[in-house]
Amino acid sequence: MTKLDSFINEAKTICILGHINPDGDCIGSTLGLYNYIINRYNIDKKVKVYLQKPSDKFNILKGFDKISQDINDAIEYDLCIVCDCGSKDRIKEFCIYMENAKNIVVIDHHETNDIVCENLILDSLAPASCELVYKNIDKSFINRDVAECLYIGIAHDTGVFRYTNTTSETLRIVAELVDKEINFNYLLDTTMFMQKFNQKRIMAEIVNRAKFLLDGKVLFSYTNDEEVKKFSLDNRDIDIVVGYLRETIGIEVAIFAYEIGTNIYKISLRSNGEKINCAEISKRFGGGGHKKAAGFTLKMDVSEIESFLKKKLFVVFNA
Repeated sequence: MTKLDSFINEAKTICILGHINPDGDCIGSTLGLYNYIINRYNIDKKVKVYLQKPSDKFNILKGFDKISQDINDAIEYDLCIVCDCGSKDRIKEFCIYMENAKNIVVIDHHETNDIVCENLILDSLAPASCELVYKNIDKSFINRDVAECLYIGIAHDTGVFRYTNTTSETLRIVAELVDKEINFNYLLDTTMFMQKFNQKRIMAEIVNRAKFLLDGKVLFSYTNDEEVKKFSLDNRDIDIVVGYLRETIGIEVAIFAYEIGTNIYKISLRSNGEKINCAEISKRFGGGGHKKAAGFTLKMDVSEIESFLKKKLFVVFNA
């Protein structure tokens, strides 16, 4: 029995948490664990997943409709499992469940993780938290529902196995998941490649206004709340933009800014090659993430962001 399984085995009530604006790895790891516990322990455990509302494109995963946004500070769980989250402030309103829990386990792969936890399953070299979940559960209880969730998380955080964080071990794990007869083509199309037509339209606007900064080393673009609403979208519909910008020949970093509140912008960074550490840059401004994918928040008008980035990144590129 793994250490994680021993904690699950001892608990009667379990909550599973992830980070704000949940992405594929966050959703995959939380729902993967949820389905694993349901499959292994059936009715012996009361288990609940709390996340901010994810994109509906993930509704093909078992348990998606069970994800809750309820807050009740009177509830005390025997065990709280936090997945794919590097800091308590990124759990936001659901942190109350972590604080009230009798026991806590954190499963994460962010090199900027600063959560103080006695039971920390952390590997910053792992490409996805879903891979860590896979390694820390009993493989004999991984059914198709579990496999689909874990596959999605690994596929999303490796760029469908194109990023350099993909290892031979990752591919062997994926092969084991595919052997559970998952429809991986459908999973990838639905959660990564198929888009609403308005997503393509706003992408065209964002790319059209993109600018090269610092002698072409950086490609920067942005959108705001007004534009997103004009296309009847929300921020969950534009999560692929920064990855698309990164796929530009000659740049070292792609940066995308999108409004999450009045004059509050989420800054997402994606790097090419080994020269720039996105996590280190983001940590300077209160954010975090991985070497090649990270982000932070700025409170300023979008007209100020470009000059801010030029000034700060000039120091990084000339260090």
